[in-house]
Amino acid sequence: MVFNAARAFSRVLTPAGTLGYNVASDPPRFARVAEMLGANTSGMSTRKAADEARDGFVWLQRDLGVPPSGLNDLAGITADDTGALTATADRICTA
Repeated sequence: MVFNAARAFSRVLTPAGTLGYNVASDPPRFARVAEMLGANTSGMSTRKAADEARDGFVWLQRDLGVPPSGLNDLAGITADDTGALTATADRICTA
């Protein structure tokens, strides 16, 4: 475990925060994701529909009982921990 957070569970926490960045890479794909998550995207531009994916994911997290503030609630991780967390992830991913 990294910072006492189970890897699989910590992966569930981070997508809502990163979706905003990833949407720009493929708006049509994320528009489809939004629809799969229950968003009514009719009449929206592709980009606006894609942006709805994040809201849909947040609702899915709530339905699954995932803590709303993510890693802080799960493992006590704060903004001060991001440097160490990044270094640990970099070390693991490049090993």
